[in-house]
Amino acid sequence: MKRDRISIFIPTPIEAAPLMRRGAKVNICGMGLACHGCLEGFLRKERPELAILAGTAGAYDDSFAVGDCVVVRTEWNERGDSVCSAPDVELQELFPLADSMTVDRVGAVPEPSALIENMEGYHFMKICHRLGVKCVELRVISNRVAAPRSEWHIEESSERLPDAVEKIIELYTK
Repeated sequence: MKRDRISIFIPTPIEAAPLMRRGAKVNICGMGLACHGCLEGFLRKERPELAILAGTAGAYDDSFAVGDCVVVRTEWNERGDSVCSAPDVELQELFPLADSMTVDRVGAVPEPSALIENMEGYHFMKICHRLGVKCVELRVISNRVAAPRSEWHIEESSERLPDAVEKIIELYTK
């Protein structure tokens, strides 16, 4: 696979800044349901071979520490629906896997297998599957879900994204 056939999506400018400083071409897709239209329109038009959604996430418990990078295996939504990616074995050797819950509001009751929480992953995976685009969702833990916003580390955690995204790109372009 060629690098120009890989598209990177990031929910917010804060999360995208570290990648952009390194010259990466990223698509800021927005948070929550706002990302749906951006993702679908871009993926329908560009048809990349691989789409990467990278951003921060909250952890429900102590399974992951702030700053840990994880790849999402299964995304749940608040209605109990799920969609799975099939992370390649080599990807599983680079990052731990986690089930995640896509929420419309922080602190929703998690699906029992979900270890982390985000606001875009379910929509991303669902669109990629519908359009036949291979996808990887990468998350860096920025906070504990129950912690007050003043204890979140979004900017600091986002600094981990460039190296992690590059590892994924190198895996798929070798």
